[in-house]
Amino acid sequence: MAVVCELHLRERDQDDAAALAAQVERRIEATGSPPEGLMFLCVHPEPGGFRIMMVFRSAEAARAEVEGPLRADASVVDLELGEATMAPVWSMAFPGRA
Repeated sequence: MAVVCELHLRERDQDDAAALAAQVERRIEATGSPPEGLMFLCVHPEPGGFRIMMVFRSAEAARAEVEGPLRADASVVDLELGEATMAPVWSMAFPGRA
């Protein structure tokens, strides 16, 4: 079952989010593929920081990405990810599909 995985980064700003995105892009270029099972990614501001919201095909895929490569990428750019929260995805719409 698909899951939504969220990470809240407090006291961080858009520059920090951009630095993390650039590091993740470097990793993806080096490996030649996006994270296994990733279906959707959104980063947006919230009071006092920003939120990373990702949808993965499974909780196992989400944990593998967050606890491995994504934490390593965050460390490279001096960010602490904190705890991820996950919840099942009951429904997801894709543009252009009926």
